[in-house]
Amino acid sequence: MNGIPVLSVMTWAPFVSALIIMFFARHRPLLVRWTSVAGATVSLVASVWVYWAYDRGAAGFQFQE
Repeated sequence: MNGIPVLSVMTWAPFVSALIIMFFARHRPLLVRWTSVAGATVSLVASVWVYWAYDRGAAGFQFQE
């Protein structure tokens, strides 16, 4: 798999958004909402891409970094 590390993006996007939420939760409630939506959307898009790129006929590991 070349290019963007999709599995890492799918794993780390919610974590990074949680860190941002942790630092700004008390001061900016609207930022918390949009940060959580953005993190979930990035993870969802990466998951859908992995689903569509999966080849059922191929043997072995298909997605590795």
